[in-house]
Parts: sequence; structure tokens; C-alpha cells
Amino acid sequence: MNKILFGSTNNQSTDSILIISGVARSGKTTLGNILGSCIAVEHVEEPKPFVHLPILSAFGSITESLSVNMFRSYIYDLWYERLIMRNVNFRPMDESSIWKQKTIMEIIYRTLRLNDREMVQRYLDNRNSSLVLTLTHTIPFCDFFWKALPQSKILHVVREGVQVAMDVTSKGWLANEQLIEPQHASPYRLYLRKKDGIKFHLPFWVENGNEERYLNMSLFSRGIYYWRRLLEMYEDAMKLSMQTDLMHAVNFENILDNPHETLHNLIDTLGFQPSRITKKLISRINRKTDEYVLQSMSIDVDLEELVAARRMYSKFNMSTDRIDELLSSFS
Repeated sequence: MNKILFGSTNNQSTDSILIISGVARSGKTTLGNILGSCIAVEHVEEPKPFVHLPILSAFGSITESLSVNMFRSYIYDLWYERLIMRNVNFRPMDESSIWKQKTIMEIIYRTLRLNDREMVQRYLDNRNSSLVLTLTHTIPFCDFFWKALPQSKILHVVREGVQVAMDVTSKGWLANEQLIEPQHASPYRLYLRKKDGIKFHLPFWVENGNEERYLNMSLFSRGIYYWRRLLEMYEDAMKLSMQTDLMHAVNFENILDNPHETLHNLIDTLGFQPSRITKKLISRINRKTDEYVLQSMSIDVDLEELVAARRMYSKFNMSTDRIDELLSSFS
């Protein structure tokens, strides 16, 4: 029997595609929306197949060649659908709403005037357009993206680990209820806890042999573990990669502390052109409205995880003040 393959004919260069990755609650959506408000730039927030394919491929659940071809084929259909406004978020209150990224005139023009692939291709060519994808959890699989989309760029957004853990704790994403009956479509592996026969759906980043230790952690310590593990996996991937010139690291703390200079420098580096909406979005960034107060939360901390996380703070040149505050409680 002949194999069924994926294929897509397109004329768009892969160097016009930018992938934003990093852990959850690291500022990726904020950054993606700002870049998506630039002239001739489209931002799509977490299309699930594009998050899942690199993970499934890395763990052998689907062959790499098939997943790469699927990714490459789908990406251009996604771009086409975005430009003709078929897969756009029109909900005005959502962070990724199209109303927060494009003008009313552009939205109306594209909705009424772009009717087929030939028109979309001309529109792309005339504007020298770029596509930005936000793909959470995929940073360890950067080489997959470069196999599917040679010369595409990746932005790795890094945020301070204690803040990420606090946000994840408040959301309850790593609570036992979510691990037993997941509410979100995500890749996982089943783990049977022997003492009570409960089946857990563990995230891919939980190391083999660490299942019981992970399940015995507090929610906050699970958040620290999550942040630390993905940064370690990213670090390991970059040691083996030959495409590090296409990777840009962005410290979200710098964006919060100095949004105007940091973001305009990044936009200039990427070759994008800011719009009036871009400048308005940048002006609204405010650290004070972005963070929880550490002292306001009851935190049960795993010392081993804090020590391991602090090593990642140092490797990514982040201030260790907040994690040192937690470590000092063990002195």
C-alpha cells in the first residue's frame, strides 16, 4: 500500500516566520500581541497542532518525517486562513483579540476583499508579510522547527521562575484534579500510582523516575519544577543545535522594567515596523499590575527544587533576589 503524504505548494519564504516559545505565564502572549500589531505582521496564539507535533515527534509517538511535513503543510494554510479572517479571535475582551492588533479599516478590507489564494499571495508579496506563532512548551524542540521551516527565527521568552510558579499555582493547572482528568488537550503519559491505583496524566517534562517525587510536591513546588525542567531541556537542545544564530532570548523582566527601549530594540532587530497600535500597547505595560505579591500566598517550598531552579537563574542572568528570599527561610 502506498503511503499517504502531506504536501503544500507555496511561495512564502520561511525566514518570514517567527516562533515565540517559553513556559506558560512567561509573557509570550503580551509579546506576541505587540509584534502582531506591527505593520504586515500576523500573530496566531497557540494553534494546538503546532504545539503538539514537535512533542509527539520527540517522544516517538509519530515519525519525525511525517510530523515535519504536516507542520510545514499546515503552516501555510494557517497563514492563509488568518489573512482572510477565518481563524481570527474577534472577542474584544480576550488578550489575543484581533481588535487589539489591527485597525478597523484593515480588518474590514481583509474580510471583504481577500477572497482566494491568489489575492492572498499578492497581498503577502506586496506587504512583505511575516507570521508570528506563539507555541508554549516547545522550546526544547527548536531543531524540529528548523527542519520544518529552515531559516525561521525563534524567540525564547524567559521570565523569573518564582513569578511563573506563583501564576501557575493560582491557575491550578498542575493540581491533581487536572492530572487525573485533564481539561485541556495536551500530550501526556499515563502513570499508575501503585499505592492507590490512581492514573495520572503526567506532562512530558516530568522525568522518568521522578513521578512519585513530583506528585508529592506542593502546587508551588510543581510550578518551580516545571519552570526549571523546561529551561534545562532548552539548554540541552541548544548545546546540540547548529542553528543558534536564529535563536533570540528575551528576558520578560527587562520588558517590564523598560518596555519602550526593550521592545523597540527588539522590533528593530526583527525588521518589523511598529504601528500606532504597537506604540499604544507598549505604553500600557506596567509591572505593578502584572505581579502577585509573594508574601500574600501560602507557599510550601521544596528545597531541592529551589536550589536546582537557582542554578537556572544564574545561567540565564536573572536576579536571584526573590528565590534567595525563599531559600533564606531554610537557613
